Amino acid sequence: MRKKKRQRGFKKPSKKFFYKEDIFLSRMASIIKTPQTKVKEMFFQKTIPSIKLNGAKKEVLEKKGFELKKVEWCKDTYLVKNLTKSEIKNISEYKKGLFYIQNLAELIPTIALKIGMDDFVLDMYPDLGTAHILSLGGDEEKIFVNKNIEMGEDLDKEHADSFDKILLLSPSTREGKISFLQKRPLKNWSVKKTQALSKLQEKLITVGFNCLKKGGLLAYSTTTISPNENEAIVNYLLKKNKNAKIEYIDLIESKEFENYKPFVKKGLKEWNNEVFHPDIIKTIRTIPGKTMYGTYTALIRKI
Repeated sequence: MRKKKRQRGFKKPSKKFFYKEDIFLSRMASIIKTPQTKVKEMFFQKTIPSIKLNGAKKEVLEKKGFELKKVEWCKDTYLVKNLTKSEIKNISEYKKGLFYIQNLAELIPTIALKIGMDDFVLDMYPDLGTAHILSLGGDEEKIFVNKNIEMGEDLDKEHADSFDKILLLSPSTREGKISFLQKRPLKNWSVKKTQALSKLQEKLITVGFNCLKKGGLLAYSTTTISPNENEAIVNYLLKKNKNAKIEYIDLIESKEFENYKPFVKKGLKEWNNEVFHPDIIKTIRTIPGKTMYGTYTALIRKI
């Protein structure tokens, strides 16, 4: 039997491999509705650190070499134009807790709550939220800090209808903090992880809402970009609770915030064939950039 001659010039069809970076950037571009090349630039930028004074004096820091730019929309808050985070952390005032480093976008949910001295406040997942609540006029004796994070899913069993204001800085995949200037930035990221977290987020926002008094406000916020951790979670709450209402975040329309408004977008109307409640557009997203992480914030009232 004669062997078939091998065809010369025949090439095996090449496969295109999609790397994690390609998947991430393509996904971010479709959510933010920005060309992928521009989205890539967003995640390659160096973030200008911002600090919130907690007893430190601006003049003292300036004498130590801090080049500060005041953030008009948040009390005692400054961008540090000439130092990195690691350099700032070496300052004695920082080690003493006289100021702390917090990204500007992460200050928005606390400001949106408009916390007063008479408000009973729940900080569901404490980070720097409690310090910010106190700096904005909250009464330390009226702030309940959930120190046992694992118990966050059961808070409404003992604290139903108890609080005037609730800050829920929800655990998330933290996509808005990813920087491609770091080594292996996507090591812990995957689309599956964003989907897996959504069940916990649905539980937490429900528990938080149950803990609100009638007329109270809940700020739900993440440092992530995926809609299934953001708009879809708020949409879930609205479907389950007819007495939940989305409020506008007034800060965004203030004169003081004018220079930062280009970095804010409305919540999405729909995603992945799911159409959200029409009031979801009152929620906001901040776009990753030099002064802000990518975050999401919804302000919800119990009526």
